[in-house]
Amino acid sequence: MEALKVRPQMATLIKNVSQEEGINNYIITDVKTNQKGEGYLGEIFMVTVKDTDSDKHLDVIIKAAFIDEKVREMAPIRMSFQNEINFYVNVYPRFEKFEKERGVSQTVQLVPKCLMVYEEEKEEMLALENIKVLEMSKLAANSLIPGEDDEVIKKFEKYAGRNIVNIFKNISVEKCDYSAILHGDCWSNNMLFRYEDEGHDKKPTDIRLIDWQIIKVGSPVCDLSYCLYSGASKKVFDNLNEYLKIYYDSFSSFVRELGSDPEKLFPFDALKEHWKKYSRFGMIMALTILRMKLTNKEDLIDFRDDFEMDEIVSIVAKSRFCEEDYNKRIRGLLWHMSELDAL
Repeated sequence: MEALKVRPQMATLIKNVSQEEGINNYIITDVKTNQKGEGYLGEIFMVTVKDTDSDKHLDVIIKAAFIDEKVREMAPIRMSFQNEINFYVNVYPRFEKFEKERGVSQTVQLVPKCLMVYEEEKEEMLALENIKVLEMSKLAANSLIPGEDDEVIKKFEKYAGRNIVNIFKNISVEKCDYSAILHGDCWSNNMLFRYEDEGHDKKPTDIRLIDWQIIKVGSPVCDLSYCLYSGASKKVFDNLNEYLKIYYDSFSSFVRELGSDPEKLFPFDALKEHWKKYSRFGMIMALTILRMKLTNKEDLIDFRDDFEMDEIVSIVAKSRFCEEDYNKRIRGLLWHMSELDAL
């Protein structure tokens, strides 16, 4: 935050960029700078802006030229920044226009989006989108096909950027009318299976849940949708009502054995209503879990190692995975959520 006091024009640039992106009332929640020696012509500032009206977040990288006179005398700083500004403002848009005129179906994104530039001498700056912020939402959106999936693409727009994080957090902490103690991380890697024929993956005869580190209270649908969407296919999703009935019959039978009335504790109609509202929890988790399941073994993260979150984000973003299979499964999941009117 100290940098904004030293360079007031940066604060103005952040304000203008925020307004351009539809954020009028905001607070700056984080400002990070590059390490000494990482920039020879300027400084890098990674800024996070939070919309106080909608909780929308904007992540921006600001490249700011050095302002020290001695440094500017030693290096062609102004010319270099003018050159880069010209590339973002004039050259690269022409590349994109050329691709469009030639009928390229999907523009190759080689550079981050330039949000705004400032050319005043000794205050040269560029504001770029921060692509270090991992968007699983963007990866999921890439699985949809323009012209075929326009209906789903439109509905999925609200998950863009950090919005997907906010939606997930709201679902995670929301108090609901029918709640239960949840596992919180209910996918196959946190389950132990026993099979009918030991040593062969045939019919499972027993199952136990492990890793209860993030136990929480919430809608049972959070655990159920997480388990289903992180492992099943569109063929299973299309028979959702059948599986909900199987679950509810088992739930009801055990509740009655305990001496209670399942229709009072958690009516079947409430289960269906909760699924429309809270199954997004499982959908969002599936965007990441399916990526992990389809990642090449040599690229998997060993969480026993001492990784910082930024390192994990970077490793996941670079990991190799079966993109065709991922896109097929995520596309099926998003269509299912849209058809369910739960997206």
